[in-house]
Amino acid sequence: SGLLRGPAALGSLLAGRGFPAVPSGAVPAPGDDPYFSGGYNSARYGSRDGGAVSGVQIEVHFEGLRDTAANREAFAVALAEALVAYFPAHFGRPLGT
Repeated sequence: SGLLRGPAALGSLLAGRGFPAVPSGAVPAPGDDPYFSGGYNSARYGSRDGGAVSGVQIEVHFEGLRDTAANREAFAVALAEALVAYFPAHFGRPLGT
């Protein structure tokens, strides 16, 4: 549960940078909406079943996140910062090593 909704969860790290996310500590579930049913690449190539590569699937809104160059830049910076915090918390080493 902490991996998905704790303070070091990717969604919580994004929310702390101004981009609310589901799941996160603030929004632990999508409410009455279902989660996306995709995730083939994450399941097929990720480490869930013993693979060597971990992966996450990120679904982002168009409006406010991808609709302008400035919004894409702001989200990219926040995502990079969140991943820099996420890697030591969950992999025990900094990103890029």
